[in-house]
Amino acid sequence: MSGAFVMGLVGCGGTDSSDKSAEITVDDVRNHAETPASDFEYIDNGDSVSIKAYNGSDPIVVIPEQIDGKDVISIINGPFSNDSLKYVDLGYNLKEFDDAYFSDTLEVIHLPAGVENLDKVVFFGEDTLTIVGKAGSFAETFAKEEGIKFEAE
Repeated sequence: MSGAFVMGLVGCGGTDSSDKSAEITVDDVRNHAETPASDFEYIDNGDSVSIKAYNGSDPIVVIPEQIDGKDVISIINGPFSNDSLKYVDLGYNLKEFDDAYFSDTLEVIHLPAGVENLDKVVFFGEDTLTIVGKAGSFAETFAKEEGIKFEAE
């Protein structure tokens, strides 16, 4: 993924997520450090990387723009369906999802302006989800079409 925001799930750094989650804001997520590459399983596509699983335990994940010097360009095979994630920040290099499923604990997701398609993406608990993105972007259009709350960045 290229850009300042890569698909991101950001961690709270060893705090109990049930106590800290209410204190985390969208700005906290957007300004949080990238999640270490060691927290992901990924496929090396030669000149890019596709994330296939998140193995960390933090309620917030920030997808790195690069892993091993290669752009993270996609998320495949539903890597976030079994975690207790609350906040996801998708980076600017991310272009697509393929069969990505997010748990019903997800509260906020940042979709960068570069995301042009959400193929087979399922957001469980849509009634409590907020999508953050650029006004007039695909993110805003998607949120409106799906009946999901949208907040301009």
